[in-house]
Amino acid sequence: TDKSLMRDVLTYHLSNQMGRYASRTKYVELVLDGDYRGVYVMMEKIKRDANRIDIASLKATDNSGDALTGGYILKIDKNTGTSNASWLSPHRANHNMEINVMVEYPKKEVLTDAQYNYIKNHFTEFENVLKSTNFKDPVNGYAKYIDVNSFIDYFLLTELNYNIDAFRLSIFFYKDRDSRNPKIKMGAPWDYDHAYGNANFCRGWETNHWAYDFIREFCPSEDKQVPFWWARLLEDRDFCIKVRDRWQQLRQNQWSTGNITSFIEQNAALLNESQVRNFQRWPILGEWVWPNYYYGNTYQEEVNWFKNWTQQRLNWVDANISQIGAL
Repeated sequence: TDKSLMRDVLTYHLSNQMGRYASRTKYVELVLDGDYRGVYVMMEKIKRDANRIDIASLKATDNSGDALTGGYILKIDKNTGTSNASWLSPHRANHNMEINVMVEYPKKEVLTDAQYNYIKNHFTEFENVLKSTNFKDPVNGYAKYIDVNSFIDYFLLTELNYNIDAFRLSIFFYKDRDSRNPKIKMGAPWDYDHAYGNANFCRGWETNHWAYDFIREFCPSEDKQVPFWWARLLEDRDFCIKVRDRWQQLRQNQWSTGNITSFIEQNAALLNESQVRNFQRWPILGEWVWPNYYYGNTYQEEVNWFKNWTQQRLNWVDANISQIGAL
């Protein structure tokens, strides 16, 4: 569906550029038993690892004290086809939709009852505090539980790419052992083939809306809605000021239009030869593939549209970031 072949690659690059781990990627051409299968992106799976999500290893014997407190990787996603341990959040998403919180690590077959109850209770405590009247309190409010800067960086990355699944699917977050870091962190980012305008529903092709709110506004019947966390955080003026300032900082350096455009063009040049073979094997240029909004007749047209969309999105966020949420 992503005929630019680079939406995931760009997103992970942008995350790593701002100091937030995302899967490292390599383009490969795949030949399987003599059958040419086209251009693929080889990428790291999200997992606990000293070079990936660097949290403490949690063993089946870690059932008390500091050892019980981490590490855990959680996610919000479709729960079909998974065997993860999970629970329903007591606080529903937009349009009264249930939110299923899943434990990605440790896996269900090794996760003990004590570990499951600890992380469920701890994360629910964060949600309860975020829902409470004193959620803005810098000591006992939401900031007691989360690494605020990681939430801000994840928020801005998602707003930049305007993923149709934004904030509601393929969302990973994690908690380390208390002695290492007691705060819940957002990340790593995952799954962006329907981002950057590559969706023909819920007005996913437009550039002039906030991603945290557009599913609620344009697709109220979608069965996966955005958790309340983001709209609630944006009720805190201090959080919004940090969001605005961080965006402006990134735009001066790592996320400048020139840097992003240059990265897209470098990847297009790298793929210039292999994309020909890819689209001979899969002749989908000029063809609609779900959920394309735009589909160009050539690879260069796909790259140009992707690049232009991204520039328009950057410009829109630039013009509106000073008024986000409580600002």
